[in-house]
Amino acid sequence: MTVTATVTNDESVPGNVTVPFTREGETVTTRTVSVGPNERTTVSATVELTETGQRRVGAGDQSASVFVESASQTNAPGFGAPAAVAAIGGALAWRRLRSSR
Repeated sequence: MTVTATVTNDESVPGNVTVPFTREGETVTTRTVSVGPNERTTVSATVELTETGQRRVGAGDQSASVFVESASQTNAPGFGAPAAVAAIGGALAWRRLRSSR
């Protein structure tokens, strides 16, 4: 499953941020992105879901619950996995990016 986060830099200088991507609260991978001053960018990572049942995936300090019916099909209640991942991305607009000085 692809999890996408939106990173926003509200500062007047460029900065870098490392976004942890999680499964069941455990970091499975990270991605580091550079964001220009007063700019926004997206970052994505694949999070493998190999067990059936209710699972949590996330990025940064946000997460969403999805239901895995089989190894080849993932559904979130009401709207399916693609919409769930889009919802995570929308919820992950990081309000501040601390610039490295």
